[in-house]
Parts: sequence; structure tokens; C-alpha cells
Amino acid sequence: MKRLLFVSVFLLINLNVFCQFDYLWKEADSLYKLKQYDAAAEKYLAVSQKMPRYINPKSWVYNAACC
Repeated sequence: MKRLLFVSVFLLINLNVFCQFDYLWKEADSLYKLKQYDAAAEKYLAVSQKMPRYINPKSWVYNAACC
């Protein structure tokens, strides 16, 4: 029972982290589409520096969790 609780909490925390980075990544994409290249570059850099190494924004798990 403790293991199930631990796994559930772990998944909820990670999904929250995934979705925060997804929001920031989409914000940077929208800046790029508006041709605000300097602001977009700063946002991409900030997101990539904060993003944990195990998060791959192109993975199907990441996209399923955030979309």
C-alpha cells in the first residue's frame, strides 16, 4: 500500500513538472511565431536550463501528460 501511494505521489509531482515546462515551452513558441526572436530565445534558454535531463518534450509520454 505504501508503494502504491509513493508511486501515485511521484507521478503527480512529475506530471505537474511536465506541464509547467510545457506551458513555458509553448509561451516561447508563441513569442517566436510573433517574430519576437530575442524574447523567444531568452525563454527557450531559460526553459532548457531549468528542465531536468530526463524530460524529453518530444516523447509521447510527455505529450500525453500535457495535452
